[in-house]
Parts: sequence; C-alpha cells; structure tokens
Amino acid sequence: MQQSKLATTGEMIGHIAHQWRQPLSQLGGILMNIDSAYAFGELTPEYLQERLQKSNELIKYMSQTIDDFRHFFEPNRSKEHFSVAKYIENAINIIRASLTYHHIKIEFKQPKQELLACGYPSEFAQAVLNILDNAKDILVERAIEHPAITIELARKKTTLLIEISDNGGGIAKESLGKIFDLYYTNKKRPNSSGLGLYMAKLIIEQKMHGVISAKNSNLGARFQIDLPLVSAKK
Repeated sequence: MQQSKLATTGEMIGHIAHQWRQPLSQLGGILMNIDSAYAFGELTPEYLQERLQKSNELIKYMSQTIDDFRHFFEPNRSKEHFSVAKYIENAINIIRASLTYHHIKIEFKQPKQELLACGYPSEFAQAVLNILDNAKDILVERAIEHPAITIELARKKTTLLIEISDNGGGIAKESLGKIFDLYYTNKKRPNSSGLGLYMAKLIIEQKMHGVISAKNSNLGARFQIDLPLVSAKK
C-alpha cells in the first residue's frame, strides 16, 4: 500500500508538471516583454499594470491547480451518493494537459440524465484516472498515429455501465488474464509499477461493489466498469 501511495504521488507530480508547463512559459514571456520594454524606453505604467494583471491571473490559475489536485486525492471517509459523470470529468481534467501534450484526443459520451452511484467518489475518480493513465502510456509507448481515448457512460436496468476504450492496438492474449494482478505490467517503461490497474480493480470491486473487466476491441483495449445504479435524474 505504501508503494501504491508513492506511485500515485509520482503520477500526481507528473500531471501537475503538465498543467504548469504552459503558464510557466507564459510567465517567462511576460518577464521578457517587461525587460524589452524597459530596455527600449517603452515601459509605461499602463503596460506594466496590464502585464502584472496577466501574471496574477496565471499565478492564480497555478494555485487553483494545486487546490484541485489536493482535493482530488483526498480520500472520502464515508460513502455518499454522487454524480458519476462529474467525477469522470474530474479525472479527465486531471490528465487533460498530459493528453494534450501527447496529442491524444479524448471524448466523453454521456446521457442527458444524471446517473448516481453510492460509494467513495474520490476513490472512484482515482480508479478512472488509473485506467486513463494506462491508456495514455500505451498510446505514447506504441507511437500510435491519431491516438484517441473514448469514455462512454450509459444506464442499464439496475446498473450503470462505463466503457473506456483506446486505439492502442489492444492487450496481448497472455496479458488479458493478468492485467489487474498486483505488480503486473506489460509496459516497457522501467519505472512502471504495475499498481494502477490493480488499485482500480480494488476500488471498483471492494469499495464500490462493482465489477471491472478488460477485453480487446477492433482498435485497442476496452475497460468496462459496472456499478450498482442508485437512481437517475432527468
């Protein structure tokens, strides 16, 4: 469990780095603008004020990013009813900058009605994030042309269904039965821990009383999560 926490912390730092890369670059550009304006005698109070305001906006965004990550990784102490779509979107927002950096398209298809589940929303979002992270790593490692991830949320009779698919070529047959095993990984990266999908299964099946499975589609891997449906709002 301690290794799992360390792996999660490392992934979190990586996501923050991607979120901060662009605003840090913009802040550097603003400082260069101010320096150049001063050197050429064009640094007016109005221009300086405008540049400072833009800098403050970027710093506020970076500070908000830290708060978002801190709240995302705070464990829920008690079960609650929550919007599944909302926490899927939370997971997407955490990894979005990293996906954009690697030119990976992500699409989330959801019904108009709100679907609710009962459990631990932060842990659920962490499970979704782990699956997205796994898909991203495979797409990058295999240098897939036009890489894409699709998430589909739908209602069944008494359960809700979440499918997360990618076009990364799929899971090797010998790995399909072991993909959720502790420390198992089919990635070539030396620092791959083999904990992400194991933790996702633990969260979905032990904490959320759902079922998670993996199979191959025509284009790549497809992860399916079935959760008990609490209710649906129109």
